[in-house]
Parts: sequence; C-alpha cells; structure tokens
Amino acid sequence: MAKWFTLAVLGATVTALPLASAAEAQDVRSTGFTVADKNFTVAVPEGYCLPEGADKALAEAFANIDSLNFTHANLRSCTNPEVDYSIVKSERNAQPIGIPKAMFIALAAKQLESELGQQQLAQGIDSGSVDVAKGTGEAITINSGSARAGGFDDDCVYILGTVVVAAGTEQVTTNFATCLTLAGQRVFAVHSYADAGSDVSFDALKARSRAIGASIAPTA
Repeated sequence: MAKWFTLAVLGATVTALPLASAAEAQDVRSTGFTVADKNFTVAVPEGYCLPEGADKALAEAFANIDSLNFTHANLRSCTNPEVDYSIVKSERNAQPIGIPKAMFIALAAKQLESELGQQQLAQGIDSGSVDVAKGTGEAITINSGSARAGGFDDDCVYILGTVVVAAGTEQVTTNFATCLTLAGQRVFAVHSYADAGSDVSFDALKARSRAIGASIAPTA
C-alpha cells in the first residue's frame, strides 16, 4: 500500500507545472473519464474550467510527463489557471481494490504516518523531479520539494507539500494538498495547488481536494 504515497507525490510534483492562460476554457459542472472498462464522473468546482484548444493540448503534454499515473481531469481556475488548479489522477497499472472505503482510509492513514510512509513521500518528490526534468528536456526543473502527512477524514487521506518549480531564471513556489480516496474500487489522487505567496491556505486546498474527491463516482 505504501507505493500509493510515492505515486501520489510523484503525480503532485509532476503536475505542479504552470499552464499559460485561460483563453480557451470550457465552463462545465462535471466531466467524465474511464478507468479500464469503468466510467466515472467528477464534479468541476464553481469557478473552475476545463482547458480547451491549445491549453488542453499543453495540459495533456504535461500530463504525459507523469510516467506512473494517468491524468483524468485537469480543473483550472477560469481566471487564474497558472497557479490555481486541481488534478485528478490514478496509477497506470492499478488493479481494483475490493475493500470498503473506510477500511482503505484507515489503512492508508496508518501507513502514511509510519517511517516507511515518510520515505515513500520523499521518493515521490525525487521521482517527480526526474520525470519533470526528463519530460521537458530540463527546460523546467523541480529545485526542491517536501511532503508530509496531512491527516484524514471520512473521505480522504491527505498529503500536504510544497514544490519549487524553475523555468530558466524564473522560479515559482507552489503548495499542494492531495486527497487519496477510493471510488468504484479504484484509488484516486486529487491534487489541488496554489501559489505559496497567495492567501490560499493548506486547509482551503484540503477542502477543495476533498470536495472533488468525494464527488468521484462510477456511472452505470
């Protein structure tokens, strides 16, 4: 189970990359995706949009940098997409998990707080940094990053972190809150981001990730 923490933090690190603009965006309240042969829906928070056109192509290119996770939804602030966004991911090679959600959360929370869990978080930052550098030809790099356990509730197990992304001489520090959750026997990671210099707190990021994570549901 601990590998989920590496995968989650790798996904959070890789997708802490800026999208240029919101010039082309689709304002909808939900979107769908498929995992294996099962269809799912996820809510799009008010004020957030799905990238379209060139923005969508750029978002997909960034998503493909992540070697271990699929990106199912890219939810960007309609007005501030570069630093205010949420991503829904799952492991590329994941298998269904036939346990209740409450049991998954309890087990994941216990392991996340263990020494092994902390090691897996650090490995996720390192792996994500390698993927970003390789996938962008070192045009974008992760200069530093950290992640830690962020508690749990009925919907999620949380990972909180900060990454410093550099592109040339420019550098951006981004905070993130990840919700690990179970829906339709599949583990999903919802990563929400904000500029570390903004007034968006970790609690606010957790709340956004929780709302998105709790909305993920299989369709008939």
